[in-house]
Formats: sequence, structure tokens, C-alpha cells
Amino acid sequence: MQFSRRAKDIFGRITGEPTKAASLRRKPLAEPVATRSVLDEATAAHSLKSRLAALVQGRSVIAAGSFHLIGLDEIRERLGPGWERVREKVHRETQRIIERHISPQDVYFSGGADDYVLVFAALEHFPSGLNREGFPWTARCDSRCQLEEEAEHGGYYMGLAKGYYAFCGVELKIRQGGPMIDGKQLLVTGAVDIMMSNYDDTAFQVNEAGYPARAVMAAFQKNPQILMTHAGNGIEAIEDMRGKPVMISASSRTTFWPFLRAKFGLADNQIRSYTGQLGPYLVDPGAIQQGLVTNEPFLVLNEAGVAAKTFLLADLGYPSYSSIAIASQRLIDTAPDAIQCFVNASIRGWIDFLDDPAPATALIKADNPDNTDALIAYAVKTMKSAGIVETEDTTRLGIGAMTDERWKAHFALLVDQGLIGNDQDYSRAFTLQFVNKRFPAAPR
Repeated sequence: MQFSRRAKDIFGRITGEPTKAASLRRKPLAEPVATRSVLDEATAAHSLKSRLAALVQGRSVIAAGSFHLIGLDEIRERLGPGWERVREKVHRETQRIIERHISPQDVYFSGGADDYVLVFAALEHFPSGLNREGFPWTARCDSRCQLEEEAEHGGYYMGLAKGYYAFCGVELKIRQGGPMIDGKQLLVTGAVDIMMSNYDDTAFQVNEAGYPARAVMAAFQKNPQILMTHAGNGIEAIEDMRGKPVMISASSRTTFWPFLRAKFGLADNQIRSYTGQLGPYLVDPGAIQQGLVTNEPFLVLNEAGVAAKTFLLADLGYPSYSSIAIASQRLIDTAPDAIQCFVNASIRGWIDFLDDPAPATALIKADNPDNTDALIAYAVKTMKSAGIVETEDTTRLGIGAMTDERWKAHFALLVDQGLIGNDQDYSRAFTLQFVNKRFPAAPR
């Protein structure tokens, strides 16, 4: 029996392995027990017989290569004891991939507990969509990821909730982040495999310090950082903030503040300490403070009834990405398939999260009960309306996209403000190897 390019590629979609004929294991065909899951048994049996009859009608012999067997035993072996936990999800994803890419004239059915038989009406009609979509999942690793338990990381939680990481062999463990956690130190010491950064700066900084690492994806095309003030207090533009106190955190002095200083003329003597507490802001009608567009405006309105006027720095020209996954160069070199798995599963997680965040919400709330359903719903709504995840670049390149131009522009800003030296190669802070593959946009 010959294995067609089409069957081999579908097998590659499911297992993540290179599409080699040797990867398809020929076994005695079991009695067909099911067709597409949407059919009941009687309909399935009739449909199978009818379609098989249509395939062979007028032929004395079915052409070699029309029948193909796909086995999930390699995935089962790779996941080991974790197989039973994700088995149902793996089968659903397998059926989804097969059904999306076979023609109405083709047939597939279960050939055993973890096998599928595909019968192609045409020997080598290759579906064009198969190359563009799907997940080249291959490697297994223990990927420890550092981030905060909040809706702004919902795509990663969704990947966990739906088993996308486990499906391709990455056992993702999320480690709590926050203002008191030094993500760079965790990455450099090997305490985490991937760190999530709110700013491009981190990738430049670790490389300048002599630790080779690269950003591998940027879930947020727009950085969600804002300055906010009370509505109706006369501040209508960033320029109106000149000379007024502005509450920002210590780390913000070297991230977005230099941008505001360079472009809008804000001065260091305006800086006041921001500790994450909203009390000082709420009691002062003239207060200005930093925040996230997906969080603080909701909190001050719903907890204190105070409407905020917000200024999204990305819309004012601030070039940094956010929700940036940074991995060591060593991991990129030694386990590129694991990185690709992480990126693809995260992208799929973000697509699903923007469509229906419910599965991820349960995990987020379990890790951090302060995230209420209302806050998460507001964050998702704002991500969409503000274009945080999806922009013109993602329409062209897909969610998680990065471009050389954006990284170069931010590097120039940091050099101009004296925050990093101009003697490093900016392109060593990121890689486009794992992104820009035109994954589908999130449903509307």
C-alpha cells in the first residue's frame, strides 16, 4: 500500500512528526465502528457503505494509496501517564483536523481504539489549507512559564484548559509573577524556561548583560499601558499633564516614561511613587497614574464609581509589544520544536479566549480569586475594542506576530534615551522563526 502525500500530511498535523511514510504504521484494519462523530450509528453505517460504494463504483480494483491508516500510538507513548487525561481532547482535535481537510467524497472512520482509517476518493488531491493551518507539534519538554494570574494572560490559560500544550508534548507549568518577582533572574538562572515580559526592553537587557535570549512571540501587538486621570478635570491630552504629578512605578521610569519624556516633554520631577494601590488616585480629582487599559479603569468605576479618562500609550506612538514570550537561546537551539509547540498552542489559546473565555476563566480565578467574572469580561471586551491582540499586522501575519521594524524602532528609542548601549545587535533580542505563519484570526 502506498501512502499519499495527503494522508502523510494529515498524520503530521496530528502527531507533529515529519511527514514520512515510515511514520504511518500499517496494521490489520479493524471492523469499521464509526464515521464522523456528528452521525448516529445507523446513519453512520449507511453513509459509510454508500460512500465506499461510490468510491469503488465502476472500478474492479481500488487504486493503491486510496486507503490510509493514522495511529495515535506515537502521541500516546510520548505523553505516557498523561495520555488518559487528554485522550478525549486528542481525539476531538484529530477528528477536527481530518474533517477540515478531507473532501465531501472522502471517508474516515475508527480503525481501533486509537486509530483512524482514511479513504480518499482522489489519490493525490492535496488540500491547500493544510499547509497554512495546523500545528507542527513535535517535542516534549517541561516548560515553566512565569506570568501573573489575570485576564491579560488568558490565552495561555486557555491553552492549558483545552490541553493544547499537552497535546503537542509540552507540560506547561505557570509560575506566578508580579511586581516583586524578577522574571529576568528566573530566566537567567533556569528557574523558568520562558518568561513573559510586558516590554521589549527585557529582551534587550538580558542580551546586553551577556545572557543570550530572544523573544519568540508577542501576544499583545499594542502595549496595554495607559496613563489615566479623572474625567472632567481639564486634562484632555498628554501635553496637559506637563508640570503635574504623575504616579508611576519604579520600573516604569526606564520603560514607558522615557518615551513620554522624549515625545511629550514630561519631566522627571513630576514623578510620584505608584505602589499599585488606588487609594491616592481616588481621593484626588487631579490625580494622574499609570494602569492597564484592561484593568484599572474598570476597578475605579465599579469599586468607587469614578469615571477615568484614559490615554493608551500605544495609540500615542509607544512602540513596545507586550505579553512577550522570551526564551533562552540555548532552548531555542536545542528544542526548537518545543518552542514552536508553545507558540502555536498559545496562539490557538488566544484565538479561543477572545471567542469564549469561559474555560480559561475557571483556571485564572482558581489561581487568583480577585479576578471576577465581570473584570475578566471587561478585559476581553477591551482587548478587542482597543486592538490589543489583533491589528493590521495580525491580519497579515497572524496573532503573536512580530516585525523587524517594530523591534528596530524601540531599540532606537532606548538607545536615544541612554537606557541601553548602541553597540549590541538589536536583532539578537528576537526571532521571527516561530511566528508570522498566518494563523486564522479570532472569531467575531
